[in-house]
Amino acid sequence: MEEISDKLEQDYILQELSKKPYENQERVFKYLRENYLYRFWSKYDIQTTLCGPWDNLKFQQNSKVYPCFQYFDRIVSENSIEIEGTKFYYVDNGNGRISYLGVFEYNKGADTVSNKLFIELNSKLVTHVLGYPDILVDESLKKIRKLEDYSYAFYREGKLVSATGKFQYYLTSRLFEGKFAEFSEVLMDGYDHLIYRPDTENLLVLTSKKVTFYNYITLFSYLFTIFSLFFLMYLLLVGLRHKSFRQVISVKQRIRVAFLSVFLLSLIMLGSVTIYYMLEKYRDKHQEVISEKIQSVLVELNHKLGQKENLSATDLESVTSLLIKFSNVFYTDIHLYDKNGVLYSSSRNEVFSKGIFGTMMNPTAYYEMVSNMRMEYVHTENIGSLQYYSGYVPFFNHQGKLLAYLNLPYFTRQADLTKDVSDFIVAVINIFLVLFMVGIWLTIWLSDSLTRPLAMIQQKLQKVSLGKRNEPIHYHRMDEIGALVSEYNRMLDELAQSAEMLAESERERAWREMAKQIAHEIKNPLTPMKISIQYLQKAHAEKMPDWEGMIDKVSKTLIEQIDSLSVIASEFSTFARMPVPKLERVNLVELGKSLLPLYEHIGNLDIVLNIQNEEELWILADKEHVLRMFNNLLKNSIQAIPQDVRGEIKIEMTGYPQEVMVKISDNGTGIPAEIQDKLYTPNFTTKSSGMGLGLAIVKKIVEGMNGSIRFVTAVNQGTTFFIEFPKAV
Repeated sequence: MEEISDKLEQDYILQELSKKPYENQERVFKYLRENYLYRFWSKYDIQTTLCGPWDNLKFQQNSKVYPCFQYFDRIVSENSIEIEGTKFYYVDNGNGRISYLGVFEYNKGADTVSNKLFIELNSKLVTHVLGYPDILVDESLKKIRKLEDYSYAFYREGKLVSATGKFQYYLTSRLFEGKFAEFSEVLMDGYDHLIYRPDTENLLVLTSKKVTFYNYITLFSYLFTIFSLFFLMYLLLVGLRHKSFRQVISVKQRIRVAFLSVFLLSLIMLGSVTIYYMLEKYRDKHQEVISEKIQSVLVELNHKLGQKENLSATDLESVTSLLIKFSNVFYTDIHLYDKNGVLYSSSRNEVFSKGIFGTMMNPTAYYEMVSNMRMEYVHTENIGSLQYYSGYVPFFNHQGKLLAYLNLPYFTRQADLTKDVSDFIVAVINIFLVLFMVGIWLTIWLSDSLTRPLAMIQQKLQKVSLGKRNEPIHYHRMDEIGALVSEYNRMLDELAQSAEMLAESERERAWREMAKQIAHEIKNPLTPMKISIQYLQKAHAEKMPDWEGMIDKVSKTLIEQIDSLSVIASEFSTFARMPVPKLERVNLVELGKSLLPLYEHIGNLDIVLNIQNEEELWILADKEHVLRMFNNLLKNSIQAIPQDVRGEIKIEMTGYPQEVMVKISDNGTGIPAEIQDKLYTPNFTTKSSGMGLGLAIVKKIVEGMNGSIRFVTAVNQGTTFFIEFPKAV
């Protein structure tokens, strides 16, 4: 309004026309419509009044007569708000329509009488105007373009006063009645209507399309696509940084990746081809629309201007008026270039007056028209980042003489074209996303079906063990997997035979080793026994003195060696016939405390029990077996401590949420590295006596109660055994 107000005030033609108000009423109205009040202003009903200080206005409704200046001055003073920087006022006429009043005074201070031009603008009931191209829209307005998705209507006393937007409102507010709250909401015809009722007479309705399940699917598509891209980038980076990552991928995962890659690649290719094809169809469609419009405009121009020999400067005003009229009818901008490609007239002079368009015809189009004699040429043109279609045709008069070149730029609908293409692409993405989800499900199902026999073989292989019966796999298909299953079953038969032979061989070897060890251990006490008896026989034969004392001494030696033989027999019997543990709840703390008195008589030894403030640590175990375990470990610790060192043995018991740990430490000589692997082997010992079954028995006891045992040792520093038992519930 500020721009048009300045121009209207300085317009020389209006100043001249205002000198004769009565004669020039129609000319002023026509001049304003053709030169100022078009395009945007076509959404208003326009009425102009040109009058002098002594002129009166007569109203047809009531035949009353009012002084012209006084009538409009009263409107300005009572119901209007001045728009800053302009000669226009916003008028609150109480009918719900948007109204403006422009007051322009001409010939002020001149010899002639000062007359005034009053321009009344009242919003139409429903407005449809030719839109502006993006290049003419202010950046601040582009930020609120999302409001284009909304429609609104104003009702007064139940009748439609004004409406804007895509929704087709009803002439009465009957369908919006029945809601008496100030704000209410109505769902109707797939639209959400927000109703604002400030009073009983006025009603304002704001309308937008209902948010449907499709909108949520679209949002999910965007999020899923973005997440998938980030996930693929992450997998790619991990694969590049860690070469071993590719080696741990299972066959099932490889099948899935292969299937999904092929499926996704197919969808991308199909989607790209589909989108490209539809874009081409859109382009063809819009080029066809341009061709139809330009031919329709050409027919109208030929009808109005076809009789002219040429287009001169005197015809410019009437031609411009025609172009504006046709522009509103065909909903497009229209330019006319003369035979030399220079702009002659346009329905939208703003793009030229603001320097956005040059006044010369597009060089490519001019070349096609002049050199190639094209009857019609449609191509794309650019203004900055804005790309639009533009069509050209030559304009001949009735005698076949070239008058001008007609041009229709199609940038007013470029936003609609972009939106249509965007909506189509989104629809394609949604459809392909659904297909991709189905493809994922099919891929998982197929990969599971294909790898199920392999997984079954893997499970069976994991269960294969020597010394027990292994179940064969039953698979009836004669394919590659069937051949693999046959080989697996054949391997089981051979493995069973080999296991039986190996077990027999191991038993024989174990018994040989055991017999050898037992023979060696028995031979050790037998030798001194034989020597003692031989010595006793010799003493008896020679009638040596102190015969009775010698008998006592030899008898004592024999008894000791017989006891040694008894210990050897007991150890062998214990290891060979370890009874099945009788599991019961055992308090390790109580059991540990009961052990200490058994070792108090041993000199040069300190045994400490640390229970970490625990009074009860319950496990499921055989109490007798646990006692035997403690005794064997403590005996080993005592024997590992040198005679010249004061012994220190620590027993620590710690409770955890799922387990109980027992730690037995000593300050003995430690275990050399070369014998650590053989420590739990039966018959292995570093001592001069015994069968080496103590730690083997301990390991068998611990494992029989689902526990585990391990040790840490350092030579000449000591050894620590760690025993872990599952905690009793």
